Amino acid sequence: MILDATVAEQAIRFPTDLSLLNESREISELIIDILRCLSGAKAKPRTYRKTARKDYLSIVKWKGKKLRAARSNVALKCKCCDDRIVSIHQSHVRHIIRGKANKSAEFGAKLSVSLKTEGIASVDRIS
Repeated sequence: MILDATVAEQAIRFPTDLSLLNESREISELIIDILRCLSGAKAKPRTYRKTARKDYLSIVKWKGKKLRAARSNVALKCKCCDDRIVSIHQSHVRHIIRGKANKSAEFGAKLSVSLKTEGIASVDRIS
């Protein structure tokens, strides 16, 4: 029996905390709109969408020293955690450090595969 661990890669963009935060804001606004329509309320709740979008775009445009200074002011516990969310829509996808030459990290589910003597491959574990 041969055992191997690999990653089932997912096609997602490289996540940043800022992009995940903006994506979750947009999804929350969509949910608020749907619930408002279903409830029959005429007045739209105050969510400051335009202000939030404007603030996001202004931060995204930062470059160089200003961006590094902002990042250094934020206390980050770690860059890669096992339970870190990298996709709002695909919560099972995780950041896995591989250490390969062309890419240091991959995104996807970890697989443990075994190959038996009959030539049958089976997935033992998905995490």
